[in-house]
Amino acid sequence: MEIAEAFKEDIPVRFLEALNRHITEAYESGKLAVDDQGLGPDETYNVLPLTRRGHVETALRRAAAECGLTVVTENTGYWRHVVVTCGRFRITQTTTLDTDSPLRKAAYKCGYANEQQLLLDFGDMESTPAHEDPHLYAIIIHRGPVLASEPDFMKIKFPKPDLAGYHEGEVDLAIYAELPEAEHATTEEQIVDEAIPKLKQKRARGAG
Repeated sequence: MEIAEAFKEDIPVRFLEALNRHITEAYESGKLAVDDQGLGPDETYNVLPLTRRGHVETALRRAAAECGLTVVTENTGYWRHVVVTCGRFRITQTTTLDTDSPLRKAAYKCGYANEQQLLLDFGDMESTPAHEDPHLYAIIIHRGPVLASEPDFMKIKFPKPDLAGYHEGEVDLAIYAELPEAEHATTEEQIVDEAIPKLKQKRARGAG
């Protein structure tokens, strides 16, 4: 089984929908919070990425809480980061330049990715007990222009050891866009079929 398929087995659709909603809102609320400070354009350019990070970390925590998932904050010295655990996976978030750019080096990310590789190399991820070490590792990557109020992309990927690229497969959070409860799909194909027209309608209304 590929790691992306294992992720889709373990992670509830409503958590992916909550991530889509809360991270999108975090971009908007982060921009509004900085705009309200009345800073100049240069200062806004410097402050907004840090403010946005805090709002996105809160978004990850809120999405997890909505779905009853385990969420903790870990302190690695300079930064604190939110970690969500669901089934066999631990999940964090970060920004990247684009969807294929390597992750910035950080000891905790390397540790999670290296632990995951041990499981892939020597374990059987299909029989790994949920919520027990070692865990598989998924990271939410996202990015928008510095002054943007919405992300250009939101994807979940699976880092290789020492953050040297990603394993095959990904989950595109853009397709999990606020499906009504009665319309929850049971397969990814159904989700795509239902979500994309809704996204197009939403963008058309916004353009008008």
